[in-house]
Amino acid sequence: MHHRGGGCRTSLAFLLSQAAHSQFLVRPKRPYTKTPSAEKIVERYLKALGGKKRAAAVTDATYDWIIQTQRANDGRRSNADQAPGSFRSEMTFANGQ
Repeated sequence: MHHRGGGCRTSLAFLLSQAAHSQFLVRPKRPYTKTPSAEKIVERYLKALGGKKRAAAVTDATYDWIIQTQRANDGRRSNADQAPGSFRSEMTFANGQ
């Protein structure tokens, strides 16, 4: 028994399955790049800050936060760092303590 047109459907199904499979074999347009070394990352970071001398000139930093809960603002926190090794942290709550 011979079925007319069966071979055409089979060929089309085969071609479609091959096309779908081949998408996984295509190389990405942008090639994989190697992760930069730690030294390179630090070098770029220092460059963004303005260089090693400028980064070394920073001798202190202060960070302030507001402490919040679901109820309201419950207080404040402040951290102060000063080179070569000083650190101070203060917390003040809404009740004054």
